[in-house]
Amino acid sequence: MKKSLHIFFIVVFFTLKLCATNPIAIMAPVTISTPGNYSLAVDITGQITIAADNVTLDLDGNMIQGEGGPAISMTGQAGITIKNGFIKGATNGVFLSTCSDVKIEQVTFSDNTLNGVSASTNIGLCITDCVFHNNTNGVSFSFFSRNCLVAHNKFYDQDVNHLEMSSSLYNVIKNNECSGAGSYGFFVVNSSNNVIEGNMVNQSENSGIRLNASFNNILRSNQSNNSVNEHGIFLTAASNNNLLDGNLANQNALDGINILNSQNNELCNNSCNQNQNGLVLDTASNNLVVKNSFLENIGVGTDGKGILLNNSATFNILDGNICNNNNTGGISILANSTDITIKNCIANNSPNSSSGIFVEGERTLITYCVCNLNGGNGIVCAASGGNVFVSYCSCESNDGDAIRVSAGTNNSVHYCKCEGNSGSGLNLSSAGASVCAGFNQFNANGLFGILTVGGSALDYYYNTTCGNSSASYSINGSSNGVVQIPGDACQASSNLKMTSSS
Repeated sequence: MKKSLHIFFIVVFFTLKLCATNPIAIMAPVTISTPGNYSLAVDITGQITIAADNVTLDLDGNMIQGEGGPAISMTGQAGITIKNGFIKGATNGVFLSTCSDVKIEQVTFSDNTLNGVSASTNIGLCITDCVFHNNTNGVSFSFFSRNCLVAHNKFYDQDVNHLEMSSSLYNVIKNNECSGAGSYGFFVVNSSNNVIEGNMVNQSENSGIRLNASFNNILRSNQSNNSVNEHGIFLTAASNNNLLDGNLANQNALDGINILNSQNNELCNNSCNQNQNGLVLDTASNNLVVKNSFLENIGVGTDGKGILLNNSATFNILDGNICNNNNTGGISILANSTDITIKNCIANNSPNSSSGIFVEGERTLITYCVCNLNGGNGIVCAASGGNVFVSYCSCESNDGDAIRVSAGTNNSVHYCKCEGNSGSGLNLSSAGASVCAGFNQFNANGLFGILTVGGSALDYYYNTTCGNSSASYSINGSSNGVVQIPGDACQASSNLKMTSSS
């Protein structure tokens, strides 16, 4: 009797254990109100509502077809897992509000009329290894969703955006593959302290990644290429204090990176090639641009620059950037973009009579830069307000002049090597321009070491002007008050300082 009773209890124990571990089969739309494991046994049409915590819903390779609402809905739940199936034709594939610790894994979302996943005021949502195809939006975060992860998913051919984020923070968007968004790849609005890293966002109709009024975000090691109508990466509307590090933005219809009406951003180690422009700072101030590569950008007219600063882009620092082989110039600082520092930059091989560095903005410092082999001039100082300071630069083998000053007063050129250019070493090409030039090497140029026109003003001392094809100096017009250095023009100007008269 005791042996039979013992066997009975063993059978009951294992039966209860088996019932506890086996998932509960779902055959039709249902509300889940008890924690546990559930499995979708067949394809269904309609909605599953999760109204309990600690629920695992395994779609088991089956499909939920929407019917005028979300396919799966939950509000206020925690500890939910949804995995392994297909959700199609709903308004929102999964709708979740004020939930926490939700995982969505290995689910394919397609043809949903609002979003694949819509998350409002959620904490700790993880979306991984899913596919989003032909939804209006792939994933939508809103209303202070935070500490969420979207990783290792595939997004393609959404009607609007692959991912949109509004008023959300401390989220990570990482290692996703995205192509063919009808508007933006990632559209981030009024959100902060998010990390967008390692994503491939290609062939968006507008920009691949766009930040609006968003700050303190990190964009790192993303590829945003082949945008059809806009930029690779676009920061606008006071998107301040963001870090862009190591991104690729190539072959976009407009600019690789465009910063508009935003400030205090740091851009480092990015590569922007074969766009209309590599980087544009437009009404953007106090940004730091360090060790980036802007190559072979192909625009024409005012476009085609490695770096373009426009419309009061002030107090920016450009340091250690490479801007080679751009169609209309390496670096261009247009009027009203003032107080710029350009240092340690390389701007070579600009074709089509273009210059390595072109400056219209006053109070610009250009130092330790290399501007060689350009189709036009090495450096052009065209700031009507003057105060452009050039020092320790190499301007060699350009098809025009090494350094041309065409406007402004109180400009200076010091310690520069200006040799082997087809034009002159230093050319004051306009009346009213003034330069102080000292300790430079203006040698072996195709025209003059130093060339001025009437009405310009030149102070020059301790320069060398050897082996220039036309002459060492051509000081034209008595009205500028400059006296030619006496003696051998190939010698340094010794202690003489030639000063313009009033």
